[in-house]
Amino acid sequence: MPPLAIKPQDLSLLGAVIFEFMKDNNISMREFADMANVTRPGLRTMCLKTNNPTPRSIARLAKAMNKSPLELYQLACFNKELNPDKPDLIDKAIKEFDSVLRDMWELVQELPEQDRPSDLELVNQALDTLRSCIPRQ
Repeated sequence: MPPLAIKPQDLSLLGAVIFEFMKDNNISMREFADMANVTRPGLRTMCLKTNNPTPRSIARLAKAMNKSPLELYQLACFNKELNPDKPDLIDKAIKEFDSVLRDMWELVQELPEQDRPSDLELVNQALDTLRSCIPRQ
């Protein structure tokens, strides 16, 4: 498998600490991933500015580095401030679908039970609603 090289400018603060640890201990990313009980691609992703690891992952990293999980968590939180999440089109579509479906579900709760659409019908109606909002080109 080819190395998962990361440019220094793409590292988060947490990623920089992780890379410094690997350098100081003369270990590869694969070795550190094994020590932290995470996948190598997962470790790579956790080191990037565009990602914020879960608290569970942070705890694993901290244990492998013999550091305080709170120290690493603070770095991850600071990364969120410096690099706020910018949802992509798929995230936006899912969020909008969720919002429409929730609103429709609340509306049908006012109907007598025998007049309410099934869950599948409600999902299809939500999808139809979203489709009608998309401008045709």
